[in-house]
Amino acid sequence: MAPRSRLGAWLLCLAAAAAAAATTTAPPVEATALPAGAAAYAPPRLYAPDCGSCGVARWGFVCLPSPGRCGGTAAAACAVRTPPTRRWWSTLAFDCVTVSADGDGATSRAYQATIGRVYNQTVEDMVAAVKTVTAPPGTFVPSVVGRIRPLGTFDNLADTLEYFYGMLTLEGITVEAADLTWFVAQPPYAAAAVSLRLRFAASNTTGRASHIGTWRFDDAGLVSGYDLEFAGLTEMLAGWGLDYSSAPFLAAVAVPTLCARIGERCSGENAAWPSVEDCVAALTALPPSRFEAGNNVACRQFHSSLTAFRPEVHCPHVSREGGGKCIDRPFDSFYDDGASVLGFPWESPAVRTGA
Repeated sequence: MAPRSRLGAWLLCLAAAAAAAATTTAPPVEATALPAGAAAYAPPRLYAPDCGSCGVARWGFVCLPSPGRCGGTAAAACAVRTPPTRRWWSTLAFDCVTVSADGDGATSRAYQATIGRVYNQTVEDMVAAVKTVTAPPGTFVPSVVGRIRPLGTFDNLADTLEYFYGMLTLEGITVEAADLTWFVAQPPYAAAAVSLRLRFAASNTTGRASHIGTWRFDDAGLVSGYDLEFAGLTEMLAGWGLDYSSAPFLAAVAVPTLCARIGERCSGENAAWPSVEDCVAALTALPPSRFEAGNNVACRQFHSSLTAFRPEVHCPHVSREGGGKCIDRPFDSFYDDGASVLGFPWESPAVRTGA
């Protein structure tokens, strides 16, 4: 009977040890709490599946973290699995996670503030920015480049300022509200939708449109690149009576007014047409279109606004030949703009493209 008693005692001790392990927290050696927004991932090899992707078993029943098994990069961490997986031999498991560079959200908030400053400018500040080619404080870097579909690409600060500020002020359009309707960031990028409420002075009416797309930021949180869609532009203008898809509107209003403006602003060495009559005859023959880049009246209307600032640059764009801007282009060429103007593919340590 003695051996049986010793065996029973040994089994009782083993059961007690197991029960103690089930209620004892493993020491948090080099482990971090799972950050908000962190995403679990599987490392190249599967280690200690019972303890998680970066957990290792010790003493037969306790899992401990092993951060080195997550690849050793700054963006990787060995974190406690949430919710904890309890087994009779271990109280915790550990998984490799990727941690955003913006763990506390401060960078995202800074990006949102920058986008807000881009749109929150007085008319006086807008005019000053365009005339001096100086970005308003806290907005664009001097080397900024961008694209606004369907209007075109802007490969320097002067182009950017003229688009965001110059065209609006010259056409009597003011920004009454710019609301960030959705936003997500992965530094140094942010994707956002900005809902715009604009007032047109000529009719004293408002319209709605949106800038939707991606912004790129430098280390100081200023905009270094943008790739946006001006959604609702054609419809907003039509609501103001400026329907460039209407042949009667083009013939009776848009073309005569546009050609008269071109004659006033593009003269001498910057002359775009031999005469206003030649301009009217040629542009009236162009087909109606949406308000977009191309060999159409709308594109020349857009660039005619900017001739007030740099006639030597924009007068060629309103000419018969289009100056490389108001021309017909193969559809695929718009994709080429991504590489030639914006430097695509945009890339950061956390965002990789291709192998």
